[in-house]
Amino acid sequence: MLRVDEICKEQGITMKDLAKKMGITYQALYSSCSGNPTIGKIKEIAAALNVHYFELLEENRGVEFYMKYQGDTKRITENDLIKLFKEK
Repeated sequence: MLRVDEICKEQGITMKDLAKKMGITYQALYSSCSGNPTIGKIKEIAAALNVHYFELLEENRGVEFYMKYQGDTKRITENDLIKLFKEK
């Protein structure tokens, strides 16, 4: 299941607010979130929430950053940062 509800709560909005922003019904949004949405639909939802679509797919595991490098989006986690600082 997508993390849409969790991210909405973090942003102080409801899924009904998000559906209205997207121009769809709450039922359509809920169906997409609890079903098997296409990557296109996931990207639409992410854009409406102003987050990277990876954030909808993964559990919140702490600090994470996303960086675009040579056309690919890379995830940098808290553990990556700790490892980097230990090496320096």
